[in-house]
Amino acid sequence: MLFLLITLLNPAAADVDAWASYPKLPSANGHGVVVLNEDNEGGTVLDQFSDRIYKRSSADSGPVRDLLYDTYFGIDGSWLRRASAVAYVPGTGILQINRSMEGLAITEYAWAPMELDWPGFVQMLKITNTGEDSRSLVVNTLHNVHVGSNLDGKAVGNESIWATSTHIIETGADTGLGMRFDTRTPNASHTCDKAFETVGAFDGQCGTEAEPWLNNDQVGGFQWTISMEPGDTQWFEVTSTFFQGHDHTSPVPARTAWTSTASTAEIAFTKELQWWSNWHLGSDTPDGLSANEEKVYKQSLTFLKMAQVAEEGPTHGQIPASFPASASVGEFSHQWNITWVRDQAYAIRALTQAGHIDEGRAALAFTLQGKANQYVDQVGMEYGLSVCRLYGDGTEWSDDDGTGPNIELDNFGLTLWAIGEWVKGGGDIGFIGEHRVFEEVADVLVNAIDDTQLIQPDSSIWERHWNGNEKHFTYTSAWAVRGLLNAHELALELEDDTRAETYLNAAHSIQEGICSNVVNLEYGLVGNLEEAPLLALDMAVVDTFNNGTLNGQDDLATQTLNVLKAHLSVESGHGFKRNDDGDLYDEHEWVVMDLRMAEAYRRNCRPAKAQAIEDWVTNQAMENHLIIPELMDPATAAYAGPAPMMGFGAGAYVIAMNNRTTATADCEELTAPTCTEILGLDTGEPPDADESPPEEPPDIDEELADTGDTGQIKPAEKGCGCTATHLAPSLPAVLLLLPWLRRRRDPSTTDILDVTHR
Repeated sequence: MLFLLITLLNPAAADVDAWASYPKLPSANGHGVVVLNEDNEGGTVLDQFSDRIYKRSSADSGPVRDLLYDTYFGIDGSWLRRASAVAYVPGTGILQINRSMEGLAITEYAWAPMELDWPGFVQMLKITNTGEDSRSLVVNTLHNVHVGSNLDGKAVGNESIWATSTHIIETGADTGLGMRFDTRTPNASHTCDKAFETVGAFDGQCGTEAEPWLNNDQVGGFQWTISMEPGDTQWFEVTSTFFQGHDHTSPVPARTAWTSTASTAEIAFTKELQWWSNWHLGSDTPDGLSANEEKVYKQSLTFLKMAQVAEEGPTHGQIPASFPASASVGEFSHQWNITWVRDQAYAIRALTQAGHIDEGRAALAFTLQGKANQYVDQVGMEYGLSVCRLYGDGTEWSDDDGTGPNIELDNFGLTLWAIGEWVKGGGDIGFIGEHRVFEEVADVLVNAIDDTQLIQPDSSIWERHWNGNEKHFTYTSAWAVRGLLNAHELALELEDDTRAETYLNAAHSIQEGICSNVVNLEYGLVGNLEEAPLLALDMAVVDTFNNGTLNGQDDLATQTLNVLKAHLSVESGHGFKRNDDGDLYDEHEWVVMDLRMAEAYRRNCRPAKAQAIEDWVTNQAMENHLIIPELMDPATAAYAGPAPMMGFGAGAYVIAMNNRTTATADCEELTAPTCTEILGLDTGEPPDADESPPEEPPDIDEELADTGDTGQIKPAEKGCGCTATHLAPSLPAVLLLLPWLRRRRDPSTTDILDVTHR
């Protein structure tokens, strides 16, 4: 309710300017994730750390905990919690925080090192004496973690602590969870006695390993006393690593391996920069990006790499939908650090387009571990891919909100698309047989085609659950077409001609079903069959044009995009809500839909409109640490929900930048089929003399003028000229379709198969 009130009290004029609204910057290394928060009540500090990125290991495990209350440096009796600037070092996970103090240049760095094969992070402080006199300084650190049992909902109970001059160990006495703080900066003292109250006066008091202190909220830290001549620079470093089972020695080998290649903090910082530089050398960057687009593109790839789980075993390779970080505004404090098949498919495609084939393979292998089959009755046969999301160990996980589970058959088409494009990009086609892709993914889609020639009802992209909520969603069928066309190509390469023909015929059949059933003759392509007689405005249908299921240039595409723009635009003046269902989540601006609409505009030969949307997303990212969120407030454009998003944020942006050339070529070359071709119609001959000419589609501008362009369509204004039950349209429906359709080439030609491949 507070979020709604804020929105109502701050109405936004059209065309809101990009602005800074998101204060959180995560850094991760595939193991743990740490978050810098500019909006912590104590200042700009690190205030969140989790020992893994994904939420739950299995159905029997609890959610990952946030173990960090806060941590920061201090100088001469003052804690460094005010920042003059915060940013990622470009193209890396290194957080750079500029602090200020008279006569000193102070830069703090914090990150999860990519070569630290363990959940942990490092903090460094770089101090330069910019004054004209020598100075003596006292430098401190504070490490406030919550690793004990829960007291009043907070993990602050029963913690033991002990220390030496090089490390501090804090453990939950009953949880066995702990954090180890190590420093290699020499001459350190320490305290474990309320460090936050004693900055600059640490007394060396703490427990020992044999006799640790035990209390409900221990807070320790290190201290150094130094002298600095004018112009001198000194570095300070603390590494924080996680352990469990009371075994504080378990992180030592990983930390030793990391520090052994860098003898000082400064060298370790330089090595991290080099690691990211080397990784990005293997990245393909599309031509024609602006300077800002290139920054957001590079950082988006960085987020995808940081988020991919690096643990060995069944958790390896997954890319959760987000980090455990979000804009804590009203109802949108949710975190999507869970691996959704759909989101990950977009992330895989992005990594593949950027040339990171190994990362793509690892994500695909995680998804296809064969730990599905919990919903055979709903799917219709045994299958190998989760119908929704996955636990950390790769086990199928479908949530149930009381109206049944989510059964999302779009996952199958999206995954086939990701696999097919991965193989085209250099992936090993042997993967197909190793993971039974044909038997457990492609064949499932063929089996799911029902007598409407669409994919049977499911929950689809917006997760409408089951028990009467499922529908024949256009998005699901469109991605089935794309996936089956990719499967057709793979089968041909593997010389499985029978399957190749089956998949091609199935794809063409679904294309016929789409043209016959979900075209509303007044408003274009609609979101699902069940609402087609009325209207179902759904931004997700634009992927029907983006993925080559239907031609993106003809009148049907143009009319569809015009209606979506008129009725699903948000008040801020730039982006789009996801559909016309009207709940609070639906009504927010969905950045993934902004980017997919931009691509559809390019395919529709309207590059200026596409560029305007891309500029909006880019400019918002530039104002918000290069981060792309799940949502924006529809009026103010403030970030809402998880950020950065992976598949639906960073991945979608990388795809959008890479697909510009292909989308422009699609406009020029008209590679995808129209409904004219799909239904075998011929509009080249005039109608017989005794037939009335088909009625022209209504003028959309006039229709929208009648509604005041408010996005609300009266029920009486909705209509459908297509059949919902037959395998081919009736004659009246065909005649009504004619004005939409233009003659194109044979849809069986191979150029339809390649429209999203660079």
